[in-house]
Amino acid sequence: MARLPAVALPYAACILATTAVCIPPSVSARTAASIVIFGPFTLIRPVVVSVAVLYAVLPHPKWQLVLVGLTVAAPGVLVEPSIDRRISNNFLRRA
Repeated sequence: MARLPAVALPYAACILATTAVCIPPSVSARTAASIVIFGPFTLIRPVVVSVAVLYAVLPHPKWQLVLVGLTVAAPGVLVEPSIDRRISNNFLRRA
């Protein structure tokens, strides 16, 4: 699992840097950050999680490592999209 950060840390650093841009009360900076980074990076998050786990597990696919990898990947790849869909459907019904 020591290989997982090689994929996850650059993604996390980009999100952290973009969040720092949103700290000053600038509407234009927040809008740009949302459009350029937060939107697309939210869409690719399940891919990043999947690639990070595969990159970590494939060299040594022991069952313990696979189990930990699935524990890391399941919330981001399976649960989050279904929750997002449910929230979107509830929001659209109210509109």
